[in-house]
Amino acid sequence: MIDLQESAIRIWGSTNHGDVFRKMVRAFTRNGPGHEPLHSWVATDFPYYRSDLPSPLPTTEEIMDKNNENFNSDGGLPVVRVRDYVVKYAGSPEILQEAENMLFLEKNCPELKIPKVFAAYQELIDNEWTGSFIVTEYIKGRTCWTGENPPLSPKTKTNVYRKLREQLQLLRSVVPPEPRYYGRVYHQPISCKTNLWLSKYASDDVWYGPFNSYQEFTDFWFECCLENATLDSLNDEGTSTTFTPNVSPYVEYFKPIMARAGGQNPVLTHGDLQLHNVMMKDVPEGGDPEDPEIYIIDWGGLAWMPAWVETARSLMKCANGSREYMAEVHKGDPEPHYDTAMFIAKFNDVCGKTAGGWGTLV
Repeated sequence: MIDLQESAIRIWGSTNHGDVFRKMVRAFTRNGPGHEPLHSWVATDFPYYRSDLPSPLPTTEEIMDKNNENFNSDGGLPVVRVRDYVVKYAGSPEILQEAENMLFLEKNCPELKIPKVFAAYQELIDNEWTGSFIVTEYIKGRTCWTGENPPLSPKTKTNVYRKLREQLQLLRSVVPPEPRYYGRVYHQPISCKTNLWLSKYASDDVWYGPFNSYQEFTDFWFECCLENATLDSLNDEGTSTTFTPNVSPYVEYFKPIMARAGGQNPVLTHGDLQLHNVMMKDVPEGGDPEDPEIYIIDWGGLAWMPAWVETARSLMKCANGSREYMAEVHKGDPEPHYDTAMFIAKFNDVCGKTAGGWGTLV
């Protein structure tokens, strides 16, 4: 049996719910990595400029034009269209991880349907701040998110899900490097800023891994979940001695379930394969409008992970039509691991919301 009081003291230094909650809030709102040197974020030597451009790269003035179409206008990093390009930019080197990931995929999985990277660089803006920019191909079309209008027809859904399943299989077919590990490409650690679902809030660390074994990876994941489980179970008097009934089974059975899980080997994992991160390219005249090409976008979280991570993330994120999505996209998974993914997703659902977990199970 895992002892609640002992776990709370070891992780948080307190058994009082109010104390622990305040510590978690402070940790959750910390800046995390952001202004470290570029080499702390990526192994690739930037800047990068592609030689075959459809037109001259946009200038900083063009990129900053407030009249640009912003695909992320509801929050998050600016993602704007400038002519034939999409430009994402930020005040930290974080987004250059996405450029590195996409260039890695272009080299190691050329059949995968992703936008081309045309440039990735940093630039001093107004002599005040250093901006990081990634310039990619503009895919004219719409996302597959079911909330967009018009809704997808049944035939379109069938074709999109089939193609997405094929893309996922392509991604997972990339042979991992030896010795095998769990982490970002080029044997790099994962940052808490780009992977909030894999963060230890009680720790000042902002980089995690890389993990050299499945055991190391799952032990770390368990500690992330245990932080939230203790917070969920403590009271303000500090007298709680047992985990709450909704959390206790997941705490006790986590390690044995992970030990026998399918899909343990590291595979390339998108990490946020929601339908709004899948673009349907406009079908040219004469083509079948219900059989569009698809492109996967938003590659900032790419990493070598157990196969069940992608499935669990899909369970947590795809709120609209998730059962249909899961049945179609993941039915080609090489090793059965749906039960493990469901366990992980539900564990997060019952105890991860306090820390702003990765979503709500549907």
